[in-house]
Amino acid sequence: MLTSALTAGPVNTMGNPILRNYFFPIVTPLLWQQWDHMLCDADALHLFPDVLTGIQDSFCLGFSSTITSTFSPMNHNSSIQNSTFVQQHIAKELKCGHYSPPLNFDLFSHVFGHFCSSLLRVTFNPTFGKDQLIQDHSSSGKT
Repeated sequence: MLTSALTAGPVNTMGNPILRNYFFPIVTPLLWQQWDHMLCDADALHLFPDVLTGIQDSFCLGFSSTITSTFSPMNHNSSIQNSTFVQQHIAKELKCGHYSPPLNFDLFSHVFGHFCSSLLRVTFNPTFGKDQLIQDHSSSGKT
C-alpha cells in the first residue's frame, strides 16, 4: 500500500553560500551583465537564451544522467614523475583564482556526493619547447 505525502518528494536545496566562495573561488572574465547589454542592444537575446544562464551558472554539457558512483583515476605516470612541475603549475593557477583549493577526498565526497574526475598528464610541447599539464578527460584511467 502506498501513501502519498506532499513533503516526501526530492527537494532541491541551495548550497551554503558561505562555502560557495571557498569551494568555487574561480575568477572568470565573462561578465554576464555585459553580455546581457550587448545581446539586448543587438536585439539578439532571443537567439541566445542560454548564454546568460550558462555564464552565470555553467553551461549544460548535453547530458542529464545522474552520477551514481565515483570515478577518480590515479594520475598518469608522467605527472607523478614530474610532480614538482605539476605542483608549481597548480600553485600558479590557485594564486590566479583559476582553480578551487585542494580538498580531501572524504570532505569532497561528503559535500558533493558522487563525482567523476580526470587524470593529470604531463606532455612536452615542441612548439613552445616546454612541458604542459593536461587534464585528460579522454582517458579510461589506465596509466
